[in-house]
Amino acid sequence: MRTTAPSYQNIDTVNITRPEIVGLDNGIPLYVLNAGTQDIIKITLLFNAGSIYQPSPLVAFAANSMLTEGTERHTAAQISEMSDFYGVYITCTTDKDSATVTLLTLRKYLDEMLALLEEVVKHPAYPEAELKTFVGRHSQQFLIEQSKSRNIAHKYFVKALFGNNHPYGYELQLKDFQNLTVEQLQQFHQYYYHPGNCRIVASGNIHDSDIRAMNQHLGSKTWKSTAFPAMPEYVLSGSSEYKWKVDKPGSVQSSLRIGKPVCNKQHADFSGLTVVNTLLGGYFGSRLMRNLREEKGYTYGISSLLISLRQSGYITIVTDVGAEVTCEALQQIYSEIERLQQELVPEEELLAVRTHLMSEMLRSFDGPFAQAESLIALLEYEHNSTYYEQYLQCIKNINAKEIQQLSQQYLDLNRIYEIVVG
Repeated sequence: MRTTAPSYQNIDTVNITRPEIVGLDNGIPLYVLNAGTQDIIKITLLFNAGSIYQPSPLVAFAANSMLTEGTERHTAAQISEMSDFYGVYITCTTDKDSATVTLLTLRKYLDEMLALLEEVVKHPAYPEAELKTFVGRHSQQFLIEQSKSRNIAHKYFVKALFGNNHPYGYELQLKDFQNLTVEQLQQFHQYYYHPGNCRIVASGNIHDSDIRAMNQHLGSKTWKSTAFPAMPEYVLSGSSEYKWKVDKPGSVQSSLRIGKPVCNKQHADFSGLTVVNTLLGGYFGSRLMRNLREEKGYTYGISSLLISLRQSGYITIVTDVGAEVTCEALQQIYSEIERLQQELVPEEELLAVRTHLMSEMLRSFDGPFAQAESLIALLEYEHNSTYYEQYLQCIKNINAKEIQQLSQQYLDLNRIYEIVVG
């Protein structure tokens, strides 16, 4: 039995792989992260086609999600059968700002799967029958999810931050599912799924022949860019009311959301705010976790999240507590924020946070697929890989006084939103 702890080393550097950038024939930039020994390749197409661009609710989500629900040549069932036969994954994800289509395949099937990926991205059919199925499935899921306290709290929180007229804060309605049409999806696809609005990240054990294959299927000049429509103009209009109480009769717990708008990744303060957020509630050893879970026993878990969006950013504290201790939990949360603003962080605690964040960075660059995800997160904000180098220097060099100043600047308790559902 071991009687002494294993030795450890401080993390001083993180090896950040810079991608090779290849211009495809139709102008799409291809970012190649050639690493790894397994013959597996991951290809992600990134489009500026999130909900911020949609003319009506759910159009961006439906247009991207239904890319694999049938094309001009294959039905949804046939696409599913081909994926199962070759053991590949094609996943489509949509968020507030962007949409991605990702292929994960063995190298030996790359050419066949690139042909399928090309077909899915360029020529979706959006069949009427599949749209009806999509609407039925997701509207039922919506009805189930919207009744949960944590989802109600999040809905009111983003509405308070951004306003119901902005896609970031819009409250989805059941009628929005019923209003979707094939014509809406086809038009949205025509506007946003083209080479002029696309970047590709390829990672894994990639050979020159693989790059040529990608150029053949995704770089063809026959796939042409189209004119962008004018992006809808939205105004971020936060509520003038900062405390929201939503009654949920019979609930034995209260779902809490506390937070406010802050800068996003495009601002120089964002890296320092990441350290502040981690100290407050960003990891298991955080102050909120020690206070509300370990010392007071008010909750099973509490965390704070720092979210970056293209047009904004926000910090939010998330937890569920017993209904009978709601007021006490809120007091302790605000007490921890005030402590960050009034007291300098002890060096030992700051060292623990530095170690945690450096370890997270190591995980973010551990292998070609993790490197690809980290790169995609940069491309969304038009950053290059020097962003992570600057972030690393911030983690290593930020001091207690700077943390205090950031806490005072960005965590103003007079302008913080509080949502209580229960």
